[in-house]
Amino acid sequence: MQDQSPENKNIFKQWLEKLQQESWQLELLISGFALFGIYSDRTLITYLEF
Repeated sequence: MQDQSPENKNIFKQWLEKLQQESWQLELLISGFALFGIYSDRTLITYLEF
């Protein structure tokens, strides 16, 4: 395996930082869908408890 050049490491590091900063949007979307699903199926969840 070859070592990455400093330029490639810098680009990769910038990409990871950008991904980390913008990942909250995807997390918020997934959380919203999960909460919506739980709220819309609350009667099914209540039925399964018994």
